[in-house]
Amino acid sequence: MNHQQVRDIVEAAFKARFGDVDIVSINVKPGFDHYDDPMLDVRIVYDAEVERLIAPDKVPDMVRVRSEIVEKVWAAAEDSPGYPFIHFIAKSDLEDDVKGKATIPRSTPPDPPRPHPSDSQRTAASKRPCARRRGTP
Repeated sequence: MNHQQVRDIVEAAFKARFGDVDIVSINVKPGFDHYDDPMLDVRIVYDAEVERLIAPDKVPDMVRVRSEIVEKVWAAAEDSPGYPFIHFIAKSDLEDDVKGKATIPRSTPPDPPRPHPSDSQRTAASKRPCARRRGTP
């Protein structure tokens, strides 16, 4: 599946729910998540006030758009393109971010997952059998 096919799916799903909102750009970037599984970073830049899409009555539509995009991308793909992580960005927020006046804090990368402690790393207290295993009620 190429990027243009993903863009077409995203645009159709977005326009079906928010037909009066203009799309400035749809950026698709393949990559890998923190588990090294394939993923698609999909950023939809729209030209409307932020409140236009996050109003309480529009939240169900946002959820449906995300679900439709995921389902249609997976259905159209011959191989696994990865999970599409979808970001909706207002053009005004993007412009503020470029000018250094962003009101939304920039996200930081997530902490890497911590490894499970192996038996050698566990404390002696955690290795003791519990009372039930020792035969006491």
